[in-house]
Amino acid sequence: MNKLTETDTVLITGKTYPVRFGLADMGGKWNAEARGYDVPASREAEALKLVAAGNTMAKLTDTVLITGKTYPVRFGLSKLGGKWNAEAKGYDVPASREAEALKLVAGRTPGLWPRS
Repeated sequence: MNKLTETDTVLITGKTYPVRFGLADMGGKWNAEARGYDVPASREAEALKLVAAGNTMAKLTDTVLITGKTYPVRFGLSKLGGKWNAEAKGYDVPASREAEALKLVAGRTPGLWPRS
């Protein structure tokens, strides 16, 4: 019987983008060539369950999804640490900056660029 070592990994593919932070928290690394995450073999069941559930809970990612009219304020959202989430059509923003991001999208924050 073979024992697992710390370097043994399994490739997790499929709709991994929404749960990428959770997979990374498990020790997963993006494998661009294989288009999936190499996750420690000891965490395979947990990773598969996460991907199957499409779990994007804030407690796993510490981000919130900001949607709406984000295009005009995309640079401001990026400055807050936001990353575009194409699949969800919104910005994943650190949960600690949620209030600022919501104000920005709602138009209650002064413009980031001078008007001509």
